[in-house]
Amino acid sequence: VSNSENILFLNNDTVVSKGAIDELYYSITAGSAKSLKIGAAGSLLLYPDKKIQEAGIMFEERLVPYNAYSGMNISGCGQSDIKNAIYIKSYNALTAACLMLKKEVFESVGGFDEGYINGFEDVDLCLKLREAGYRLIFNPKSIIFHFEEKTAGRKKHDIENINRFMEKWRLKYKRDNYIFAEMDNLFGYYTFKSTKNIKFNLNTDKFPFGVNISGLIQSEKGLGSAVRSDIEALRVAGIPYVLNNITDLGSVNADKTYDSKDFSPDNPCLFNLIHVNPDVFVNFINEANMPYLNGHYNIGYWVWELDTIPEYWVALSKYVDEISTPSYFSMQAISKSLNIPVARIPHSIAITENSFNKVIKKIDLKISDDIFLFLFIFDAGSFIERKNPFALIEAFKKAFKPDEKVMLFIKSSRSNFNRTKFDEMLNAIKGYNITVSDLVLTRDEIYSLIYVCDSYVSLHRSEGFGLTMAEAMALGKPVIATGYSGNMDFMNIDNSYPVDYRLVELDRDYGPYQKGNYWAEPDINHAAELMREVFEKREESASVGAKGKDYIKKYFSPEAVGKIYKARLNKIVYDYENR
Repeated sequence: VSNSENILFLNNDTVVSKGAIDELYYSITAGSAKSLKIGAAGSLLLYPDKKIQEAGIMFEERLVPYNAYSGMNISGCGQSDIKNAIYIKSYNALTAACLMLKKEVFESVGGFDEGYINGFEDVDLCLKLREAGYRLIFNPKSIIFHFEEKTAGRKKHDIENINRFMEKWRLKYKRDNYIFAEMDNLFGYYTFKSTKNIKFNLNTDKFPFGVNISGLIQSEKGLGSAVRSDIEALRVAGIPYVLNNITDLGSVNADKTYDSKDFSPDNPCLFNLIHVNPDVFVNFINEANMPYLNGHYNIGYWVWELDTIPEYWVALSKYVDEISTPSYFSMQAISKSLNIPVARIPHSIAITENSFNKVIKKIDLKISDDIFLFLFIFDAGSFIERKNPFALIEAFKKAFKPDEKVMLFIKSSRSNFNRTKFDEMLNAIKGYNITVSDLVLTRDEIYSLIYVCDSYVSLHRSEGFGLTMAEAMALGKPVIATGYSGNMDFMNIDNSYPVDYRLVELDRDYGPYQKGNYWAEPDINHAAELMREVFEKREESASVGAKGKDYIKKYFSPEAVGKIYKARLNKIVYDYENR
């Protein structure tokens, strides 16, 4: 036990720069420290190549902590886009790789929680300090070089540690990363790698500013909805674009928002936005298509649902200059494996009560108007194990008796993708007010279905974004969903109903989702409680739905996302012209 008034926690894989410890000491002992109730001070951590390893700790909505500004160049920190990396400021958490605090303060909150195993103890300590009213100060004048994660087995207990952390703190803190994003003029397009390291191969004399969008534009699946949402954002922002349609071989291609007269075989604009995941991208990038890339800034729009991307994605990344992805969850999964910029640019949500033809009413579904309708929409081709309708069925059974005026409607498609599991689902609903309808619907039919429901529910194990949840929120529906993964970019405890969960390791491969990764197992009892609450407290749940609608409009409308696209594309051009 230290006999000093102050305690310094310092990793054994660090090199301390001159004056770094003095800066931390000054931060917690200066005359103003007591009046400001400063509980601890932390350093700016750099990798040996002088890129930022951590400049404070931020939280996503799902409350998973991550290192702020990781991978950015310290030489560029004077620029307006990442100014917070060099300013003294408060955070909700700091790393204990180099952390100083007073001994009495450390002891007053009970020190470290020894239930953690080599991870999360420091973040837990920081939240205890914040709970006790202390401020945590990030001091970038204190510079530490960190040779991160050289210890064998460093990540071995991550799942247990994350689950313990979530159980303690999930409902006490909210995400704070958007606060710093707004301060940095970065809201929406955080990138953890700088364009300054890119070897630009642009022909700005031949190709004018604008975007060539290639994607499954007529597909009725989620990937089709996603690319159409981004087209709308570019249109609203006034960014010139050209559409290069790719036929979805696994789809009916029934969406006619855009047809053949809107498509072009050419890509005359400076930016290529190749809006398909690597499983399609690998066929797009063939020898015949290589000229498509030459002279352009090539952006792959990729989305991933687990914490680690497949290895072949890394190999394919050499064909693009940058990746865009719709959520912080997906951004972090992709970014940590690639050495190119990965930008978070969300899908735009354009749906409103008056933006589609209401072609379905409850009566068309043989449901009377006095029946409270829960809805879930999923594509079995996106893997039924990940979409997890069985958990929703069990939660509904727990929440309601067969004689109550409430129904769960599950709209699926492509059941032939896993007929065995689909038949199991049909057997599971027998004797309950649950209907499963497996068919391909038009856009107006899907939106009408969401419009007539009273609440939307998804007990998924993981999502890259969660488009149907966002669309339901845009229509003012109270949304109940697993409080994990991409949907937590727009869901929080004020505007929706996040469901508790635990992280579990995949015990085998499920299609592209490989054994050894992890995803969420939603708490069925908590989901049942929330479904019951929404059913019984209708005025209260309508108020929550209204907040969700406002949130989507503010941050995810085509206008909001269009501004993000414009800012990102202009930043790339600026970096090219000033390289």
